[in-house]
Amino acid sequence: MRKHISILLSCLAVVFLSLFNTKEAKASHAAGGEIVYEWISDSTYRFFFKFYRDCGGIDKPPAQTLCYFSSCDPTVQQAPMSLWPGQIPPGVANGEAVTLGCSGSSTECDGNASIPGVQEWWYYCVVTLSHKCNFWTFSTVISARNGSNNITCSDFYVETTFNNLFAQGNSSPYFDQKPIPYTCKDMPYSFNNQAIDPNGDSLWSETVNPLTTNTGGGCTNAAFPCSLAAATPAINMINNPFQTATAATIPLGIGTYNLNGNSGQMSFTATDAGPQTLAIRVKEYRNGILIGSIVRDVQVQVLDPTLCNYTPSQLNNGINVDSAAWNPLANQIEACINQKMNFCFDLATTDPVGRLVVSDNSRTSVPLTGMTVTYTGQKTKSVRGCVSWTPTPSQTGLKNLIIGVKDSTCHPPGIVFQQSFTIPIFIFAGIKIYKDTAICPGDKVQLVATNGSNFQWQELGGTTSTLSCTNCTAPTVTPFATTTYIAESKGTTFCKHNKDTVEVTMLPVPEHDNMPDVITCPGNIVNYDLNIKKQPGVTYTVTWTPATYLTSATAETNTSTPLNDVEYHIVVSASNNRCKSFDTARINLLDGFKIETPDLAICEGQTVDAKATGDANYTYNWSTDPPATADFTDPAALDPTVTPKARGKMKVILTASRAGCKDSVAAFDLDVQPVPTVVVNDDQTICYGDTMTLTGIVTPADYDKYTYQWTPSAALTKPNSTKPLFSAFQDATLKLIASTPAGCKGEDSMKIDVLPADFLLVSADTAICPGEEAHVRVTGLDLDTFWWDEGSHHMNSRFSLNPIIRPVVSKTYMIYGLDKNGCKDTQKVHVEVKPAAVVFLPDTLKLFPGESVKINPSGNALHYSWFPPVGLSRADIADPLAKPTVNTRYFVTARTEAGCETRDSVNVMVMKDAFIDLPNAFAPGRGSNGVFKVIHLGNAKLTKFTVFNRWGVKMFETADISQGWDGTLNGQPQPMGVYMYTIEAETSAGTKVNKQGNVTMIR
Repeated sequence: MRKHISILLSCLAVVFLSLFNTKEAKASHAAGGEIVYEWISDSTYRFFFKFYRDCGGIDKPPAQTLCYFSSCDPTVQQAPMSLWPGQIPPGVANGEAVTLGCSGSSTECDGNASIPGVQEWWYYCVVTLSHKCNFWTFSTVISARNGSNNITCSDFYVETTFNNLFAQGNSSPYFDQKPIPYTCKDMPYSFNNQAIDPNGDSLWSETVNPLTTNTGGGCTNAAFPCSLAAATPAINMINNPFQTATAATIPLGIGTYNLNGNSGQMSFTATDAGPQTLAIRVKEYRNGILIGSIVRDVQVQVLDPTLCNYTPSQLNNGINVDSAAWNPLANQIEACINQKMNFCFDLATTDPVGRLVVSDNSRTSVPLTGMTVTYTGQKTKSVRGCVSWTPTPSQTGLKNLIIGVKDSTCHPPGIVFQQSFTIPIFIFAGIKIYKDTAICPGDKVQLVATNGSNFQWQELGGTTSTLSCTNCTAPTVTPFATTTYIAESKGTTFCKHNKDTVEVTMLPVPEHDNMPDVITCPGNIVNYDLNIKKQPGVTYTVTWTPATYLTSATAETNTSTPLNDVEYHIVVSASNNRCKSFDTARINLLDGFKIETPDLAICEGQTVDAKATGDANYTYNWSTDPPATADFTDPAALDPTVTPKARGKMKVILTASRAGCKDSVAAFDLDVQPVPTVVVNDDQTICYGDTMTLTGIVTPADYDKYTYQWTPSAALTKPNSTKPLFSAFQDATLKLIASTPAGCKGEDSMKIDVLPADFLLVSADTAICPGEEAHVRVTGLDLDTFWWDEGSHHMNSRFSLNPIIRPVVSKTYMIYGLDKNGCKDTQKVHVEVKPAAVVFLPDTLKLFPGESVKINPSGNALHYSWFPPVGLSRADIADPLAKPTVNTRYFVTARTEAGCETRDSVNVMVMKDAFIDLPNAFAPGRGSNGVFKVIHLGNAKLTKFTVFNRWGVKMFETADISQGWDGTLNGQPQPMGVYMYTIEAETSAGTKVNKQGNVTMIR
């Protein structure tokens, strides 16, 4: 079902042709139209076709034809429509211009083509319908529809529907607001056609596709939708009937157009300048049944922003509200019937010279009958309207006060701009609860509150125990006695009648004794007797649920032997009454109890916080075994404090008692352990490295579960005994801790000072060369006596603090001493005998003319010093080159890494001439003897060196003394054997050398 009132929201926004240029299509003239009717009598109706002619097009038609048919009889009928001879609203001649132009501003209707103009022409006819049907269609066609940016159509077609089967005496809704206002491109805009129903029926507005027929149409041509222009986002009848998409909505694929179907209020931002066509259908409902509809199909103008000198008005609602309320969440005024309400609203523009003219639909809208609206500040830039109204019981529900605003400032080009605003008003009837009723005790009934919101329920007296909910509309109640309920509408506290009451009466039930609840022990028997108050001739029926532990499920007297808690539901019914009596009988078995305190061991002097949980129906008592070995703060409490009076083991006992039941007993073990007393040795002083047996005495000595721990324990053997052995390596404070399993502890400590044993100081280890002596020095703190070890050989005295030692090999010497406290100390010193220095040189080295000789000693020395340095390459290295000019003897001092020294010498003999010779055998390719060549010591010059085989064939010849024969001829290896050679050479001293000989080649 559609919501109640809806005022046609026809925000007619069409941008006029750019820069107001005169239209080119002069053959067009149909800017819009609508068909309405009024009931005359029986099945006779007067129909009006309101035609909006574009003054820039051709002339109006002299007459029109009304076409009509029903779904019950598809035969199309027609009736001629003539021009209405009388005046049209608001008391002007038929054909008067409806363009919102300022006074003194001409439009197309006056011959000025710069401002569009539209005339309103009414055609009429009277029709008597031949039959009743639930769907009639009345239409008319004009063949010259104005062109629009958003649709493509040739003919103008408009229709109205009607259900005279259900609503024969109905008159159609009509539009109280003239069409075709102007709006500006890219400017937010709102408008309302102000659809009014004279019969007070509910209206619902919707945007539809404009219709057309085939060219040259008549009553027999079927209507079909106009073609929609291509656009992005697409043209549609939901949010973009013409282009209204902005930068914010284009990514969403929608426009800004919005139509409130209930109020008829439309809002949008037009973004396409030029003519547009918009069709609004208003449906009429009566008691939820559709009884007809009207359509306003009209062209509207969206002006270019450069021609719009207009500032939109703003509405501020909910001012000075009295006997009503402004609901900001629902954006509506809320009031009540039979209660005068008052509120105000402001309309204002920021245009400093704005002239607003404000009107409303309070005088023409049937649902607003009785409302008065008073305006102050008309024709200024701020107008206040104040509403006063006492709604009647027939005016409940949502109503719409539609405000029209015209800005007659008349900035150039001289157009009056119009806006519409809707103020929803919701009228509450007095709260009502449905309904007083009578039920049986324990039955359920639903109560329903209406005509309010945010209901709050309670029972008379303030309780809520029988209500299923307290802040709901329809609670379910389950009373067992006659009860009055109150519902208050918290959402309509401004209403005088926001509370109502309802009474739920209890019907009589069979009478009997109420059964008591019982607490007993497992195994005990419980007896019941309902003692029903019986009437003669009446049959009574009893039901016990559940039947568990009962001797009978239907007896008036009964017996239960429960093993667990149980609750019986008893129903007693009588043959003379539909209502039943209900009762419950609960049996609670004692749950027993539990001691939560575990077995404990505590120290003598401590207390225990005992804890038990159990059925509160018991009587409790704490005691001990052996008796009287502890005191209790409260022997009857479940959580007393226990203070033992003796050391040793005991049981702490809890006894639970109840009349008629056996006592229950539980206990926990308590071990009260002694706090030990510990005594250890007095403080002691001993020498470093000595040992001492420590002694600890622990009392009371009759307790045999002590554990012992000496700390620190690193210097002790058996640190978990009372008599450990202490080894004295450093001062120590030793503590003996004796503990019981419960952690009862005692301790004592002693201090042991350890006298130092390191009182002898011996000089550092030393190293000597063979044959040297070592001097050792000894000192001692509080030294009494000392001696060197008996194996201290090569020492001048074993009882000297500064002995001289001449060892042959490395040796460690030990010294022993006693100080004045009798403490012993042992020290040692090591004397290392380093290896002796060794160096070997040949007796003589020969030096041939032009050469130098390397002196290369052997031995273990690291450092060398040669004398004399004359003729040496260096005097501080092991292997200098020697080239003296005369025979020279060189002396060297060699020193090892340990500093041990030795000396040696070598003679370098200077030879007067060079030495030349050849080997007698060679092996080609084998190391240093792989080439057969001249051997010479000293400078010499080779004149010729020739090698022949045994047949006299020359194998090799050279004058280069560094060259030799490799055993080949022309690259081919020669055979082994004996070869002959000749040599001619000259020494540096001029000595001629001529030699012949044999050489053996070995392979």
